[in-house]
Amino acid sequence: HRVDRRQRKMCIETAPGEREVRALIAEGATNSQIAARLVITQDTAKSHVKRILRKLGAGNRVEAAAMYLRARS
Repeated sequence: HRVDRRQRKMCIETAPGEREVRALIAEGATNSQIAARLVITQDTAKSHVKRILRKLGAGNRVEAAAMYLRARS
């Protein structure tokens, strides 16, 4: 399954904080792990994750991680 241009563009063109969160999602980090690594609240981490899933049109974290990893290759 290939990443379409829109998804690839969204993987590249997001806010700097979201880039860090996307990378952590791709590593399999939970919201609490993301929060601890970025020194943010779990609610903020959850908001970032939801926003990223929405922007990518991903149904879940695994799909978002796969899109991120494919777009980087």
